[in-house]
Amino acid sequence: MNSYFMRVDDINEIMPGLYMSDITTAENTEILKKYQITHIVTVTKISPKFPDRFQYMQVEIDDQSDQDIKKHFKATNKFINNAIENGGVVLVHCAAGISRSGAVVCAYLMYKNRWSFDQAWEYGQTKRNKMYPNLGFQKQLRDFQRQLGVPMSEEEQKKEDLIKEMEYLINNQ
Repeated sequence: MNSYFMRVDDINEIMPGLYMSDITTAENTEILKKYQITHIVTVTKISPKFPDRFQYMQVEIDDQSDQDIKKHFKATNKFINNAIENGGVVLVHCAAGISRSGAVVCAYLMYKNRWSFDQAWEYGQTKRNKMYPNLGFQKQLRDFQRQLGVPMSEEEQKKEDLIKEMEYLINNQ
């Protein structure tokens, strides 16, 4: 096969023991084996493909701004943290590997490092540049930041105020 047409693995290491990808990658046993994946967080309504080969956690949620993803952060953080602490390698994926999995990965980075949402997202994008939680998930991640007791910088507060203003304008047209 011509090398121009070879598939590039759509998987990125976020930190040691934690990867992020799309569903196509998460359903490819060769790639999962190559990266030594042991645990998978699937943030879709699609059933896990290899429940006998990997330890799964499924978060059945749509990529819609009104979906409550924050209620899953405690469980996903615990699953990811326990796996990594016990020598496992975790893959977090959704359909495209952008929004839902991005939100779960940001929440873990915030929890693990006591980072603000902006710090987690900026770091995450250096590892997977298409990481982009939808606006509703971003709002929930900012709420999660407050829940963790991580203070907002002046710049972060300005962003939050701008988002609130945009929501007001959208909802009152």
